Amino acid sequence: MDLIFIHALGDHDINTEIEWPKSKEFKEAAETIRKSGKARFVGFSTHHVRRPEILQAAVEGGFVDAIMLQNNPWSAEEDAMNRALDACHKAGIGLISMKQVAGNVNLNEIARRLPDLKEKKLKPYQGLLHAIWTDERFSSCCVSMRNTDQVRDNIDAAKRFQPLTKAELDRIRDAVIAAGPTLCPGCDGRCSLAAGTDAELGNLTRFLTYHDHHGYRVEARRLYSEMPDAARNWQGADLAAARNACPSKLDFEALLPRAEKVLG
Repeated sequence: MDLIFIHALGDHDINTEIEWPKSKEFKEAAETIRKSGKARFVGFSTHHVRRPEILQAAVEGGFVDAIMLQNNPWSAEEDAMNRALDACHKAGIGLISMKQVAGNVNLNEIARRLPDLKEKKLKPYQGLLHAIWTDERFSSCCVSMRNTDQVRDNIDAAKRFQPLTKAELDRIRDAVIAAGPTLCPGCDGRCSLAAGTDAELGNLTRFLTYHDHHGYRVEARRLYSEMPDAARNWQGADLAAARNACPSKLDFEALLPRAEKVLG
């Protein structure tokens, strides 16, 4: 196979896993896999709020070939993430974007706010893909395709790709946030910090998105059930402060009660 990677690095035990990308054990395992001929490249994926640190560890280790990370075109502008992406790109690590459009289901609202996409004959989803591809540090992006119409749309978007301007990226960002997303690809934990809670607000809304919009209901409930009690308990949190701090301005006051209802 082309690529084998450990999924969701950091989500199991961040205190140990943050060191994995530069550990002797991971390096030896990666070298063994590549020498066996069973996989050309070895890497990992990560959703964790400490993604910048995990990426920097991979640069220090010097043996990771590829990283798939939760991302959107705007989280990449944050200082810590920007530095980490630059370091990975300079080191030759292949970067794959994921979760970039997860939870942005109100495509009609995005289309209404972005008439310039219609002028380019781009559907809202295609415009979001163009926004991701505009960042030259990313080699590819991972998207879910559920039917042949989506496959055709994605192929068409790839064939007609042209990098977007900063002004176009800003307009897409504003339209996506105004459309009421249910997942924040740029989550770095600032929402929980602002809310004064140990609850993992970013993961709670991510698992809700899996349930409501991806159709992964069993998986979403499993992930929710495996969270520590403190990570699920958002009662008493200042959800208005969390929303103000969130890069995607998630409506936690509406999303978290539903997460508790359908996932618990």
